[in-house]
Amino acid sequence: FFYKNKFDLIIINSVRGISRLIDENRGTKQKLLNIPHGTVSENYNKYDKIYKNNIAKSVVSQKADYVMAQSQISKKFFLSQNYKKKQILLGNLIFSEAKQTDKDFILYAVTTKQFFNMHFLGVDMFYEFYENLKFLNKISKLYNLKVVVKLHPSESYNLPDLSKIFKNINFSNLSLDKLLKKSSVTLSFSSTVIEDSLNSRVPVILFDRWNRYKHFEVSKYRGKKFPIFYINNKNKLLNCTNQIMKTSKFEFEDIIFLKNFKKNIKQNISNLI
Repeated sequence: FFYKNKFDLIIINSVRGISRLIDENRGTKQKLLNIPHGTVSENYNKYDKIYKNNIAKSVVSQKADYVMAQSQISKKFFLSQNYKKKQILLGNLIFSEAKQTDKDFILYAVTTKQFFNMHFLGVDMFYEFYENLKFLNKISKLYNLKVVVKLHPSESYNLPDLSKIFKNINFSNLSLDKLLKKSSVTLSFSSTVIEDSLNSRVPVILFDRWNRYKHFEVSKYRGKKFPIFYINNKNKLLNCTNQIMKTSKFEFEDIIFLKNFKKNIKQNISNLI
């Protein structure tokens, strides 16, 4: 199928399996656009570099004519990897762009992996996830907070059991788009939901209770209207969420590209054909 059709433009979202074969065997005149399925970011220490480079190796092609930076976070990553500016196309294409209708709850969403594909840095361990659920269950009752936990697809089957154990929080397998429409803030660690939330104009708290991983370094000079917060102390979480609730408008333009995906398709894909 691939050799019989002379494609002008090929789009891949990873460099594994069939995508890798296409990446290695396309013709010299066939343009390749890489839209990574995953959120790639700069590294901040030697261990962080190993983990983030491993993630990038599975979703980022070094041979692509163009790569899609869907936020300022990934743009900085590509620039740090010596991609030329003309190679880097800007704008969201595959992450959520939900329109917020209410601010009903705190959304907690993380990537939890099964043992055979576990990463030991940059991913919540199962016991960390469990401890966070215990903490959220406690404060939701004490402070009358509504917390919704979006389970990762690999853990969705655990919803009935978790609901019985943690009765003060809500578990959901609804689509992320539906949940983001009513979220006041997203609580996460290292997940594509970070980019989904930002592109949906929902601020994000990077919750790192055990000081293990920073998906993004939030400078103290960013100010209170910058939509990403880093918290490594559970006692400071309530103060941070209260601050977010009181802020009427965040400066999302400092971290994402504001055009919607329809305009980005026209600008970044149609023009390549």
